[in-house]
Amino acid sequence: MNAPRMLLPAELRSRGIPKARDWVRYTCASAGRRSIEHESGITYRKANLQDARPFKFAWSGRVLLGYLNLLIGVEGVGKGTLVAWILAGVTRGDLPGDLQGPRNAAIIGDEDSFENIWVPRLAAAGADLDRVFYIESGTNGVLDVSKDAEPLRDFIRERTIRVLYFDQLLDNLGFADSWKDKQVRDALKPLHKVVQ
Repeated sequence: MNAPRMLLPAELRSRGIPKARDWVRYTCASAGRRSIEHESGITYRKANLQDARPFKFAWSGRVLLGYLNLLIGVEGVGKGTLVAWILAGVTRGDLPGDLQGPRNAAIIGDEDSFENIWVPRLAAAGADLDRVFYIESGTNGVLDVSKDAEPLRDFIRERTIRVLYFDQLLDNLGFADSWKDKQVRDALKPLHKVVQ
């Protein structure tokens, strides 16, 4: 019996597998994955390298497109200023990353006032304000990602929003106890529908 051997880099590239230094940019989680339903009702899929796709970034190496990105820091360190700079770059089309040309962005949440804080902050960062949307509420008041995922997805698609920022995500998780991991994960699951 032959022992398995390691493929050389040239062999890997000939099979469409990226160079090792680029591998970190690849993932097997792709929208085109082929699911199979077992007679028991369980749905599964097989590992298939052909389904692997490179990550795409709004801001190269820092903000992934299609994924939840967290910006965490103590109050007053400049998180809002950084987000305004990122959103301004998205709306102008000059943020280094995979977005080509000016794109729309949206903000959800009221941790900081939209008119009194976000709009002046975005203007100071040079954002194209016509490309920034503020989502004030969901279908029944405060937007709840567990209940408003589909309307949110529809709005994002209609307005071609590429970057969505939650100004205090915990406010939009419905009745999830933010101290309980499982409840937070369950509340966030519907967001997968939004980014697909």
